[in-house]
Amino acid sequence: MKATKSLLFIEGLKERRSYGLGSLLLLVATLLSLAVPWTLKLIVERLESEPLTAIPLAFVLIGLALVLGVVRVASRVCLFDPGRRVEYQLRAQIFSSVLLQQRQFFRSFPVGEVMSRATTDLGQVRLFLGPGVLGIMNALFGYAGALVACISISPQLTALTVAPYICVLLVLSWLARQLGKRFHAQLAEAGRLTRFLQGAISGVALLRAHAEEDAITARFDKHNLAVHSAGWQVAQIRALLFPLMAAVTSIGAMFTLLFGGRAVVQAEISLADFIAFTGYLHLLAGPTISLGWVIAIVARGKAAWRRLDALLSFPPNITEAVDAEAPAKRNGAIRVENLSFNYPDDDAAVLQDINIDLAAGGMLGVVGKVASGKTTLVRLLTRLEEPPKGGVLLDGQPIERWPIRDLRAHVAVVPQEVFLLTDRLDRNLALGRLDAPAEELEAAAKTAELHGDIMTFSDKYSTEVGERGLTLSGGQRQRLAIARALIHRGRVLILDDCLSAVDVATERSIIKHLRDEASQQTTVVISTRLSAVVEADEIIVLDEGRICERGTHHQLLRAAGMYAQLWSEQRQKEAS
Repeated sequence: MKATKSLLFIEGLKERRSYGLGSLLLLVATLLSLAVPWTLKLIVERLESEPLTAIPLAFVLIGLALVLGVVRVASRVCLFDPGRRVEYQLRAQIFSSVLLQQRQFFRSFPVGEVMSRATTDLGQVRLFLGPGVLGIMNALFGYAGALVACISISPQLTALTVAPYICVLLVLSWLARQLGKRFHAQLAEAGRLTRFLQGAISGVALLRAHAEEDAITARFDKHNLAVHSAGWQVAQIRALLFPLMAAVTSIGAMFTLLFGGRAVVQAEISLADFIAFTGYLHLLAGPTISLGWVIAIVARGKAAWRRLDALLSFPPNITEAVDAEAPAKRNGAIRVENLSFNYPDDDAAVLQDINIDLAAGGMLGVVGKVASGKTTLVRLLTRLEEPPKGGVLLDGQPIERWPIRDLRAHVAVVPQEVFLLTDRLDRNLALGRLDAPAEELEAAAKTAELHGDIMTFSDKYSTEVGERGLTLSGGQRQRLAIARALIHRGRVLILDDCLSAVDVATERSIIKHLRDEASQQTTVVISTRLSAVVEADEIIVLDEGRICERGTHHQLLRAAGMYAQLWSEQRQKEAS
């Protein structure tokens, strides 16, 4: 909490020059505003004695108004811009923070929730740092200057006319607290709605396929109603603020006319002083009326920052060691020693006593039934989950002592769920190596058996793939992901069940190409389809998190264990 509060303070401190200049200009604007009623007073006095001498003062009044307008605009530019720059910096901080987060973070903050906080909530913080700061400073300078000027004319009249302002401050403090709570609830409901929409729109094709339109619409209506109700709760408080501010200024004006008029009649103050006093009271009315708006902005900003604070203060469970250093010799050798692992929120062991020794350039096959721990092993090998210290070694060094950036560059992964940018095909291929030449993209596509498909597209490698690769088939998306991993040039290539959407012949061709390049790359193939691992130097069979069998394809068939049983079942399915 303190860390992220200091982050907001540090980002604001970087804008101290803009805030300082804006404050100075606002102070000048306040002084110019105070000069206007005083000039009116002098004009009235001249009109009472020597009317012609009031003409130069009229031009002074016009000049004051013009200069005041220019200074006010300049003060707003200086005070509004820092809010936008801080918003830009904080959004970059949020994005960088999210990139470092793991599974636990996204359980607490789903994608839709993160999007809501990084847009709507951050926008409220920007309003607080820009118009909110301006409103607060304008109120402080306006109140201080106008009160001093009023007191200099008549302390008694000032006390009578300002009394309603003091009383309303007590009510405002309560309203501000209530408004903060209700704004927090409103932002939370908006986040839930965004989270729901993100999931529903992403799966809209599936919803239509299952005729779930009515059910999903009912759920949307529920979330939409919750946002509406939360907004209505906020509107009720805001509806009190602005009439209250307008009422107090009207009461102050009424007191001024009542008591100030009597003072003029009784010659306690002059008519010129009364006009000046009325002008200064008008300067109080402006900040007072806008005070309701300022309170709303501050309350919204504080509520939004509390939500952003929870996002930014969530500690990443994968951190880089202080003494992290990549080994000088990096050839892709993998060793796993007595590895046991369970997720932080689950006591059940997902993997137990796993031992692997894969030489550089070798190919390892990992097979097993569903939920046997295959994907967890991938996440540990790539340090997407934190393995026990010394449990996973890459090129002889524990991966927790590798710099994270070097580790990511050294290991290329093709996950089960392929992610594609809404962009051109060649840019998706080059993701992670945007400087890769066209020849290299083509060579990788040929290895992944994708080049032939690409050449049938009208725009070839410049084809737009649509949102999340909508224009490509499942097999084409998987092969594109494999080609992208090859372009990555990591010395270790991990294929996590990424051949399920291609036919057996294409699968064998891809594996053969990878096998031909085995001297340049260490390959780990995780698959539920055993035909993908036939060429592997060693195959391990996982069952309930343990290695129950290991050996080559032929050795495991002769052993007549689980592997042989799975092989027989899959061959029968293919035959049928």
